[in-house]
Amino acid sequence: MRERTVAPGSTAGIVFAPKMNGMNERRSSVSLPAAAPRWIGLAAGLLVAVLDVVGARTLGLAFELNGRAVTGWVWLYLALSFGGLGFLLGWLYELRRRERMALDEVLRKTEALERARLGLAQNEKMAVLGQLAASISHEVRNPLAILRSTVQNLEEDPGSHDDVRRSCAFLRDEIDRLGRVTGSILGLARPVVPRPRPVRAAELFERVKLLEPLEVREKSLRFELRDRSGEAEMDADADLLGQALLGLVTNATQAAPVGGVITLEAHRLADEVALSVLDDGPGVPESDRERIFEPFYSTRAEGHGLGLAVVRQIARAHGARLEVGEHEGGGARFTLTLPARAVEGGAAHRVPAPRRAAAR
Repeated sequence: MRERTVAPGSTAGIVFAPKMNGMNERRSSVSLPAAAPRWIGLAAGLLVAVLDVVGARTLGLAFELNGRAVTGWVWLYLALSFGGLGFLLGWLYELRRRERMALDEVLRKTEALERARLGLAQNEKMAVLGQLAASISHEVRNPLAILRSTVQNLEEDPGSHDDVRRSCAFLRDEIDRLGRVTGSILGLARPVVPRPRPVRAAELFERVKLLEPLEVREKSLRFELRDRSGEAEMDADADLLGQALLGLVTNATQAAPVGGVITLEAHRLADEVALSVLDDGPGVPESDRERIFEPFYSTRAEGHGLGLAVVRQIARAHGARLEVGEHEGGGARFTLTLPARAVEGGAAHRVPAPRRAAAR
């Protein structure tokens, strides 16, 4: 996680000077304008004093004391009075501004620390999950495979009664569900190492269309593909990115109503390509959008909360942004945004993604 630091600066700034193992300090300071407000106030006060004396002389007023001209003393008195008042007001303004700057800096540092704390908690959770996944892989997957094979043989036995076959089909479906949960946990715990190559949105959409979830047929859903990215390419692992899009499509099919529409869109946005999955379901409430990608968090009673977490992991491995919003026609819009490959002089190269502050 990258944090900005405010390093030693002028007396008008706030000083934060952390030293890290003798490395050079990275310096950036928030400074006030070259002319501090207190000096501006002093100059304004002196100007007012001069204008008062000049105005009085212009009107024919003379300043005398015991028959002696005291215009200079009057000007000095006004200069000290107005100049001192201007200097004091400027100093108070400058002090207030420094307090606001200090408060902003404290808030920024507090937010950075909170992000670091959340990131550390997430890393600890993932470490525990990795140990759990290894144990599940060894202790659960093999027995599940044996159970599924036995149940399937019993279901396909010609001598089995219809009630037995229905029970076997139910058991087989539940075993498959446990297998998917186990696979999701393993996928989340396993480090994601992309093998990027040039890939286009049309290729990814074809992969997803061929591997469409079972719910598409069960709920009579309709697929719509809208590729508006032109010939834009991305440096990405086609298998992993296809898996991420398939995870978003699976999530959309679970939310879509019977006979609904699942839409895959691709747009070229300047130096990026946005891949979106849209559905016409109930959408994602505002209160859930911050947590919907967390492991084991699900808004569905039967959900295990791992599908979108795996999608986020793949997106982060590609340096992509993963966002959720509202579909214009009702429903949810999940968008993966990746850097596009630019073409210069006949050779394509990847446009680096803009740097972002430590994470949503």
